Amino acid sequence: MGDAFVGRGLELSMLETCLAEARGGSGRLAWISGEAGIGKTRLAEELQRRVRDAIKKIAQHDATLGRHLELSVRTGVFCVYAPTWPD
Repeated sequence: MGDAFVGRGLELSMLETCLAEARGGSGRLAWISGEAGIGKTRLAEELQRRVRDAIKKIAQHDATLGRHLELSVRTGVFCVYAPTWPD
């Protein structure tokens, strides 16, 4: 997956919008479809790379939340994250 990502800016932008809306609390489902060989898998991989990069940045500030998000992405199981803050 080391190749530069080109030619799918509009589609990636639409997926990132869905992701932003989901982060805001609105459930989202995105369906990627098309003929064989047009880049569906590469598009999904690029979105996944961007999500993982964002999680790494979050983990630099909150390691517990970063681990929670990484596990959620890996397993597809999402739940509410409610940290216990020290008094």
